[in-house]
Amino acid sequence: MTPIHPIITLFKECWMDGPDMAAERTREVGLQNSISPSFPIAVKKIIKSLQINLVHDLIPKENNNKILGSYSKDKKTMFINSEFDETMKRFVLSHMLGHLVLHGDQDFKELYHEPTNPIETQANIYAAHLLMPLWALHNAILKGYKVPQLMQVFGVSAAALSFQLDLLR
Repeated sequence: MTPIHPIITLFKECWMDGPDMAAERTREVGLQNSISPSFPIAVKKIIKSLQINLVHDLIPKENNNKILGSYSKDKKTMFINSEFDETMKRFVLSHMLGHLVLHGDQDFKELYHEPTNPIETQANIYAAHLLMPLWALHNAILKGYKVPQLMQVFGVSAAALSFQLDLLR
């Protein structure tokens, strides 16, 4: 069995304190590795700081489902489907990072329109908190930022922003 990166273990422990704490720890690692604390969060640099390779490629469908991305434990590599726009890629990468943090170092694939289950919901919550910390989103709203500005500042899609805004309600 391949040992899990010690940072991943720390993040998983932080999840017990809530998804925002786990995402905050992820950002802290990025900051310790000279990643800018500004937004949008540099997800690719965080992944690189964890010594995970990142490959952009056109991934073929599987059983008529589009594959958004996958992770190979043996290759210590994340594969992201190159046919999607940058905001989608950022969320999928954050989502996959959430799986690593919360569910361990194991192979997985992310399917487009995968049925909702608790594990996928946890990874979505993690991704939303990583990309759009509630404190930062709340501050931006108080400053009068509208949806298009929020999407630009955090580098997310309308769907991802809507998901996180629901958590503020």
